[in-house]
Amino acid sequence: MPGDISYPNDLGILNKARVKTEKIIDSLYEPLKDQLNKKPKTYRNRARKNYLKVAKKRDKQERNKKA
Repeated sequence: MPGDISYPNDLGILNKARVKTEKIIDSLYEPLKDQLNKKPKTYRNRARKNYLKVAKKRDKQERNKKA
């Protein structure tokens, strides 16, 4: 079995989906900018922070297993 296959529970896939979703929201918001008071809330910073926290923790655990 090749080692470069990403599985659906892979944290990287979830992060890519988050980034793409943010781009879709941005592109949908652009033509409606004048009609809406403000941009829809997406909690981008919070989501990125949480992703990095989990990714770092996971990376640290993997390094400890190898040692």
